[in-house]
Amino acid sequence: MEYEKYFYNTDMLLESSENLWEDGTKYKDSLRYNGLNQVAQLDIYQLIDNQWKYTSYIEYTYDENGNITSRSNYNNFGGPTFTLGGIYNFFYEDDRQTGWELWLGGNDLLEIGSLNYNPQGQLFNRIAQSFFGGSTPENSWKQENEYNADGSLKASKQYSWNGSSWIYTGGEWFEYDVYGNCIESERRSGNLVMDRYFYTYNMDISQDNIILPIDPEKKIHGGNQIEMQHMLVKSSWFTLDEITNELTYIWDYLYNYQIIPILGIPSHEMAAENIIIFPSPARDEVTVLNRNSTVNGVKIFDINGRQVLNISNGNQREMKVNVSHLKSGTYIMDVSTHRGSVFQKLIVQ
Repeated sequence: MEYEKYFYNTDMLLESSENLWEDGTKYKDSLRYNGLNQVAQLDIYQLIDNQWKYTSYIEYTYDENGNITSRSNYNNFGGPTFTLGGIYNFFYEDDRQTGWELWLGGNDLLEIGSLNYNPQGQLFNRIAQSFFGGSTPENSWKQENEYNADGSLKASKQYSWNGSSWIYTGGEWFEYDVYGNCIESERRSGNLVMDRYFYTYNMDISQDNIILPIDPEKKIHGGNQIEMQHMLVKSSWFTLDEITNELTYIWDYLYNYQIIPILGIPSHEMAAENIIIFPSPARDEVTVLNRNSTVNGVKIFDINGRQVLNISNGNQREMKVNVSHLKSGTYIMDVSTHRGSVFQKLIVQ
């Protein structure tokens, strides 16, 4: 009925995604990155009359700590030029988001919001006031989180302001296995369960060894991504049937992952370059030495092909690489030289 497909570049950064539906509606996103590998622009395409149309794009800016400071969306509404829609501005204290503003066209204030945290540093609530062109708030909403003793998210509840008090409207609830994987979630309207999801995992593969698609929009708008410690392979969706008043099975989402065969990539000009990597096994630091010329950069991948380190300040005959933050195990080092890449095994203790 529906599928999403993701495409990555050689640096394991998401380049684009496709969303295709059974009814023919199709969307395609393309991502652009800045020099720090942060998503700078999200281009959005829609299939209209069997032709891909560039319909809108979103720009992001960041502070020196990598926090998103603004999100601006532009739409062409079928015309040749793009028009600024809304701008979100985000505010931080001690590297933690404390609030936001939403401006229509950059001029009219539509919404202001604040974020508050509990003593453990977890997000306690998000409170927003909406103006809709007026000078005083016309509507307010609140999202309030509850946590289990182990710190996992138990519930995210929604409230609206009726002028004198907060009225509970619904929310999301989460359940976990002993490993910290979310195995069930449900969405409620009031106390009525509207949707329920079940999640299945491959317990042989850690979540740390997979690459998940980048979703800056979910991060900005506070969407809850399920917590997982292992590789998610299936989620099953049940929704409320208004006739029978019972939850009815709708579909399964199946997740497929590509294993990147780093171990099978041959080294180019290894003998000519005469690359030496020591020590191996390593604990804190590895030295990469090119006896014949220079090292342009170093990338390190785990055995499942996930990039865990990328250093590009090259043109050095000898480069020091800090690996103290890596878990014990076997890795592949991709050493870039002016003749190509040299791949060697690295063991971290």
